[in-house]
Amino acid sequence: MKVGQLMECDFGDYSYDAFRQRIDDRDGHIAPEMVKNRLAVILNFKLAHGALVVPVSSSLDLSKVQRGLHVLIDPAYVTQTSFYDKRDRWALCDHVQQVSKKRLRSVTGARGYVTDILPWWLVAEIQKGVIAGINARSLLPPDAAGIPGGVDTGGLMPA
Repeated sequence: MKVGQLMECDFGDYSYDAFRQRIDDRDGHIAPEMVKNRLAVILNFKLAHGALVVPVSSSLDLSKVQRGLHVLIDPAYVTQTSFYDKRDRWALCDHVQQVSKKRLRSVTGARGYVTDILPWWLVAEIQKGVIAGINARSLLPPDAAGIPGGVDTGGLMPA
């Protein structure tokens, strides 16, 4: 695993009653918590048994994009497979979470495993989105166009 790598993550599912109605079960997932198998961007894989990830969605939420909470991932950065087609996707920075490494697996393509790693500048934008998601924009420099100082790009930034 590498910082900026796209991997599949099994976020689990909600709890349901006997009639398949979703129920709030504190031992399971409760809306709006992230569920299902989906792409995720690895932000930190050096945690003891877990990894810090940002889930990816193909659903546009314009208000969250405008607030910097969802960051566009261009289709060119996601290898097309039998499951993942070419479309715009967004890193959901307001859903950052630690998951067990057991929930993560490589994306499988027609010729084996696919290793898509986002460019350093896009990882930095996602990290800024996470900072916005935890309501800590005051930690960022006033220059919104620049890469914030102190943001770890996992060694992806060119020398």
